[in-house]
Amino acid sequence: MRKILIIGGTRYLGLEITRRFAESRQNEVYVLNRGRRQPDLPSGVQRITCDANNVPQLISVVTDLKPDILADTILGSNALDKLLPRLGGWLKGFIHTGSIGVYGGSGWIPAKEDDLPVPLQPVFREKFAQDEVILRHIKKNGLPATILRMSYIYGRGDVPLELWGGRNPEFFRMLQKEVEIPVPGDGTQLLHPGHVTDLASAFTACLDNNACKGRIYNIAGDRSITVSAYLELIGKALGVTPLVSWRPASEVSGQLVDDGYADINDLQFFMKHMSVDITRAKTELGYNPTVNLEEGLKDNINWMHKEDLIR
Repeated sequence: MRKILIIGGTRYLGLEITRRFAESRQNEVYVLNRGRRQPDLPSGVQRITCDANNVPQLISVVTDLKPDILADTILGSNALDKLLPRLGGWLKGFIHTGSIGVYGGSGWIPAKEDDLPVPLQPVFREKFAQDEVILRHIKKNGLPATILRMSYIYGRGDVPLELWGGRNPEFFRMLQKEVEIPVPGDGTQLLHPGHVTDLASAFTACLDNNACKGRIYNIAGDRSITVSAYLELIGKALGVTPLVSWRPASEVSGQLVDDGYADINDLQFFMKHMSVDITRAKTELGYNPTVNLEEGLKDNINWMHKEDLIR
């Protein structure tokens, strides 16, 4: 029996990872969260209530449980730097959720794992700081860690990315109303979405795989797509012809932020090309994204209907 602890395994990607791990009878699965969310966890999964921001408590819980596999979806660089030295020889694998957002300013398309990250926004500078902490402990202490740099995630459980760089359902409502929507850019920048079920499969691919220890992997869909083509797929899923006004970011960003539609960091990141090479993950992990973007977005939009986020 393999004991697995997922830190932050009760929502969206974390919940899908939990479901994947729970499919195998070889896995004894635990999830750690603050207890504020009561998700429908798979049968047999055990919940541990702990605030991951309370690092001493977190260390106590982890070292008492002594999991074989520790999957982290939420820990910050400070918590990681304090927790990782306390992980003993009982740990067989540490899987960390990174982000392809760390390549935001690198200039390489598609970005590869060995490219020097140039994170531009605070959230991605923190994600890179997390990677650096883990890499340091791999080198210093032989930590059996794997970093999975996740793409923009879509699929049931959350609103898909809109063209303001966030997950605001109002964008989709405006599309349905067929009112003209101001959008920064000209639609030629690249996105690289990944379906939540595909991305979660990368975590199970790390089990019983010694070759992935000490490695970084880009995890995303099979191909990237231009923003304009992505918008067409959203329109098709909604059954509307999108009515947008492509505008220079300098003209519309301030107004979108002032009107409460968007966050300036999201807008700035959205204006950057985002495309990564997933060859390493395919070769070494056997990672194989299977969800077609058009069908995945259609299902995601259907979920929004079901959740009354759109009419």
